[in-house]
Amino acid sequence: MAGGRLRPPPGIQPLQERTPSITTVVPLSGVPGSLVSIKGQFYTEAYGAFNPYNRNLRIKRVYVGGSPCELLKPNSDEPYGLSTDTVTCKMSGSYVGHHNVSLIVDQDYGRSLASSSSYFISSLNKLSMFQTFAGLSWDEEEVTKSDEHYTISPLLYLDEEDAGKVL
Repeated sequence: MAGGRLRPPPGIQPLQERTPSITTVVPLSGVPGSLVSIKGQFYTEAYGAFNPYNRNLRIKRVYVGGSPCELLKPNSDEPYGLSTDTVTCKMSGSYVGHHNVSLIVDQDYGRSLASSSSYFISSLNKLSMFQTFAGLSWDEEEVTKSDEHYTISPLLYLDEEDAGKVL
C-alpha cells in the first residue's frame, strides 16, 4: 500500500475495459432454486455448447453465494437467458440467507467486479446482492379454517422463535 492506495503485485495489470461488471441483480430475494437475472457487462454470450456467434470467449461459471448458478435448462443446451449484458441462471444451493453474486469469464477477463449500486443493506444490517428465504408449501388437505384462522397440519416451525405463532 503506497500513499493509501492498494497496488496490484508486479506483473498484474487489471484493466477496467476487460473486467466483467455486475450492475444489478433481479429480483433482490427469493427461495433457493429461484431464477436470478444478473445485469452488467460480460463481453460474451457463450457458455458451454451455447455459442451463437462462435466466439472463443466464454462465461465459465456463475455463483450466487458459494454455490454455482446453473445457466442451462436441465437436460438441454438452451440457456435460461444469456446475452452480453444479462445472464439469467437458476440457483443450485439450499442456503437461506444473504448472498453475493459473481461470474467468471475465461481468457484474461477473469472474475466480475460488482458496482456498489448492486448491493443493498438488509434489515439485519447485512450487505449483500441477493437474499434467500425459506418457502412454505403444503397440500390443500393439510389446511383448515376456523374463526378466521388457518391451521396447517402438521404444525411447522422454522425455528424456536417461530414456535407458537399462528400462520
